[in-house]
Amino acid sequence: MKKARGFGQLYSISPWQEFDYYVRGRGAMSSRRAARLLGLWPVRAEEDESFDTGALDISRLFVDRLLGAAASGQTPSQRIEALRLLNPREEQRVDLERFLHSAATRPLLTSLENLVGCRHLWVNELKLEGAAHVIQAIELVPWRTRQGKLAKWSGLIQEAQDEPPVLILDPKADANGNYAKLELRWKSRPDNLEKNAVQYQVTIVTDMNEELASRDVPHSAKKEEKCRFTNDDFAGLSDDALINAKIVVSVIGDDSVATQESDEFIIRFGTPPDKATGGAGKVVRTFSEGLIELDDRDMVTAMASATDSFPLDSKGYVVRARRNGARAFACSVRRWFTKWNRTGCRATARSGGGR
Repeated sequence: MKKARGFGQLYSISPWQEFDYYVRGRGAMSSRRAARLLGLWPVRAEEDESFDTGALDISRLFVDRLLGAAASGQTPSQRIEALRLLNPREEQRVDLERFLHSAATRPLLTSLENLVGCRHLWVNELKLEGAAHVIQAIELVPWRTRQGKLAKWSGLIQEAQDEPPVLILDPKADANGNYAKLELRWKSRPDNLEKNAVQYQVTIVTDMNEELASRDVPHSAKKEEKCRFTNDDFAGLSDDALINAKIVVSVIGDDSVATQESDEFIIRFGTPPDKATGGAGKVVRTFSEGLIELDDRDMVTAMASATDSFPLDSKGYVVRARRNGARAFACSVRRWFTKWNRTGCRATARSGGGR
């Protein structure tokens, strides 16, 4: 009964359901077959098998993953895939998908009642994969998005088109805190590999295969594995270094898993480009509407007369801000109007308050 109610008694069991179960489910084998009366997936059991509460945990899992509210937005095939069944027969997969289609328009208990004649879909006829202990392959997550742009999490910068991305190390990072971050992500196969089952060696090497930095990373069993390098990993480089490099990922002690290499990138010292600032505020039709909200005539004159380029925020807007006592004002104009001139311009703009 506790298993049927779930963790924290999430599911309610009516007194009639409880009575019906005790009457029709007398005996260890019958009780598991009658689990459907309590909203659990039926469990196959032999007469001489001892009662295993672990099977009821799996029964609860079947219901949650296949018929629960959390799975309502998934197709039947997606739900079956998420359940991670161990080598199901084609007949079982087809019948299970057909059952889920029919269950979409029926109450839970009615749907489970229809499983009575489908013993090949019961728990123990359908088994789940256990946690894997042997790694089969490594798959690197690309640094570039589907649009061909560098992902921000990579820590790399595209300085020139058709050239490798760049990792810029600030030589004054200890003073200004502007540390670089180089990140590599990868996925392991199978994706249910047990935590700490393997250790990875992540190495940065030059185009001459000279090692620059290396780290040992235990398997975390998360969706993606990751490793980060910072300025401290390149402490041995001179400030005038200009190095073509790549990252190599391998499994320590298992040569059967193919080593993976990242795309080439460049390491150099220098001052990283300024990070884009953020802007906040409401959308106004023109920059002049933002100026109207200013209560300082001299500020309006200065901004309207400015010929220098305005700083850009992270969304491609040009940011103008001022402080008037405790009040802050920000106005942004889209990137293609980066300068204000005396003739004015028509643009989509943002103006707003607290920063």
